[in-house]
Amino acid sequence: MGWETRNGKKVYYRKLRGASGRVRSIYCGSGERGELAAREDAERRSTRGGGGNSRHKKKARADDLPAEDAAHGASENLISP
Repeated sequence: MGWETRNGKKVYYRKLRGASGRVRSIYCGSGERGELAAREDAERRSTRGGGGNSRHKKKARADDLPAEDAAHGASENLISP
């Protein structure tokens, strides 16, 4: 998960690993929408726990998202490119 620069603009993408193990990038937005998505993801990571060695951390999967994110691939209030 993180910020990327595309066409000179900072945008936020969620990285999700599906059941097949393939990583997908989900566009969340830039500016305020990107900041909001980044804060939500940081909160989700902190409540999930973690710490320790990264290879023991749980990988982000589509089923870890709230129901509306899993159903639509991204939050309804986020825009797509």
